[in-house]
Amino acid sequence: MNIVIAHFNTNWVNFSGGVEKVTCQLANALCKRGHQVTILYRDGKEGPPYFPLDSSVKTDNILFENGKKVISEKLPPHYRIGREIARVFSQKAAQGINAQHKGKQYGAAIRKRLSQIQPDVIITTSVPSTVYTLTDTGYRGPLVTMIHAQPDIQFPLLSEREKKYAAQSSVIQILTPSGITTAKRYFPNTNICVIGNTVEIPRSLNNRNPDIPIITSVGTICDRKNQR
Repeated sequence: MNIVIAHFNTNWVNFSGGVEKVTCQLANALCKRGHQVTILYRDGKEGPPYFPLDSSVKTDNILFENGKKVISEKLPPHYRIGREIARVFSQKAAQGINAQHKGKQYGAAIRKRLSQIQPDVIITTSVPSTVYTLTDTGYRGPLVTMIHAQPDIQFPLLSEREKKYAAQSSVIQILTPSGITTAKRYFPNTNICVIGNTVEIPRSLNNRNPDIPIITSVGTICDRKNQR
C-alpha cells in the first residue's frame, strides 16, 4: 500500500517527543512489511527526525518548496490577536480559530502533495493533523486518526470544528480499552479501534533476575500521564 503519515504537530525536526517516536516506529514497521511510506510534516526548518527512520521512508515539509520556506507555521497577526482574545473566554474557541485558519493556510500545500503521492490511506498523528488534512485539500479517501492521549482528557478540550473533522475519520485509534466509553460518547458514529504503543525491551534487562521487580515511569510528570 501507498501510505501517508500526516504529522502536522508543532515540532518534528530533531524533536524527541513521544508522538514523534511512535511515528518513526510506525513508519519503520510499515516499510518492513513492504508498504511505501511518506511522512508529511510541518516545521519551521527542514531536517531529519530525532529517532531512527528507515532510509526508504520519504519525508516532506509542507512549509517548504525546493529548500525554501514558502508558508509560515504561524497564523497571520490579525488571526493570532483574535485567537488570544478568544482564549480569554474559551480555550475551545481559540483552538477552533487555529483549526480553521491553519487548515486553510496549509490546505493547498497538502493538496499538492497528496495529488502527487496518491495515497491509498492517510494516517494522522493528532486531531489537528486530521483537520489540516481534510480542510481545503479535497481528500476523501480512507483516513485513520491516531490519538496519543487519554480520550477523557483530550476530547473535552476539542473545539467543535476539531470534533467535526475527527468524526469524518474512517477509524479513530486510541491506546487503551478504558478510553472506549469516552470516545464513543464524543464520536458515536465513528469506528473506534484500540492499539497500544509499541514497547522496546532494553538490552540491559534481558539477563536481569526475574524475581526482583523493576517499576519505572518514563514520561512528562503531569496529570495526563497518570503517575499518581
